[in-house]
Amino acid sequence: MVNDEPTFRNSVDRSTVDTVVQTGVLHGGVHFGNRGFRWWHLWVVFAVVGLVFGGAALYGHWSRQSDLTATAAYQPDVDLPAAVLGEDVGPQGFPNDQSCRSVVQWAVGRGGAYASGTVVRLNLHNQGGTVVVNRIAVRVTERLAPPAGTAFACVSSGSPDRVVVDLDEDSPVVRHQTGDGSAGSPYASDTVQELAHDATKTIDITPITTKCLCRWQIVVEYTSRGKPGTRTVPPDGGHFATAATSGVAHSYSSLGGTTWSGR
Repeated sequence: MVNDEPTFRNSVDRSTVDTVVQTGVLHGGVHFGNRGFRWWHLWVVFAVVGLVFGGAALYGHWSRQSDLTATAAYQPDVDLPAAVLGEDVGPQGFPNDQSCRSVVQWAVGRGGAYASGTVVRLNLHNQGGTVVVNRIAVRVTERLAPPAGTAFACVSSGSPDRVVVDLDEDSPVVRHQTGDGSAGSPYASDTVQELAHDATKTIDITPITTKCLCRWQIVVEYTSRGKPGTRTVPPDGGHFATAATSGVAHSYSSLGGTTWSGR
């Protein structure tokens, strides 16, 4: 009789090892058999997930209206500002030992409004594809009677590059300012106003009125990726307030430094 003990033992050992390996792997959730999971399957899963999320991000990028942002604020330090305060203020009733800009800020801080002609600076910034600005208009949200009280004005030198908007018009539109200071053609009507990617355009708007205390917003009309769009500044119901000086009882103008004239 041939002793097959080594052969039998080897057969059992191999069978036991295969069973242990197979059982251990199955317990961990992966099977190495002919029809089991293959590691390259993970790459397929990752690729599909990447395509889904990448496609969603790309669709979101191209489907959103624009990357144009618009901000605006009064610029009392650009050129020389003016304000109307709804109080009767005598020559000694305001801080006339301070600079003109400081007095204007004092008046606005007491509840006054910037006067007709005080500049609002509009900044347009494009973070996406090319944007073409088609028109800039103004929406007057409220017209009140010109305030009575006191006006404070600084000596103004003007600016040839400024644009102007007449708040007394039925449908105010921002216009180029001519050499004599009057309103010319609508902004962007005769030249292409284009913003490339990551470009910023700064526009100083001079609002004028002789008839009202006007509350208003800027409306920027533009085209991006072939789609028209608008931006309203300030957003969320905010507004600028510009006052006519036609109803004031007192008016003071700075002659430079802390020297004032008026009544």
